[in-house]
Amino acid sequence: MTLLRRAYRRLHFAVLACLLAGLFPGLPSASAETPMQALETTSQKAIVLLTDTELLKPENAVQRRKALISVVGERFSCDEMAKRSLGYEWVKLNSIEQQEFVRLFQALL
Repeated sequence: MTLLRRAYRRLHFAVLACLLAGLFPGLPSASAETPMQALETTSQKAIVLLTDTELLKPENAVQRRKALISVVGERFSCDEMAKRSLGYEWVKLNSIEQQEFVRLFQALL
């Protein structure tokens, strides 16, 4: 399986897992896109970035990563996901530690 296919499958899995975990920031209204459409929209944007020949060049790695973070950030709140991942331990951290954890969590994702 190619690297791109594995990345694509992982992205789909991560997005679906977050949706199922209730981390979707906005519930769709009657006129908004369905959760499946939202997932497909985000996935397609990510695929465009992951297949862009210019962004695939090693010298554009930072730009590619920022673009992917931006696409995923449109759908998911890293702050909320980081907070939920720590559970009760979150309240034990001071605000500086919380900010640092969110930054590291986002970098890990």
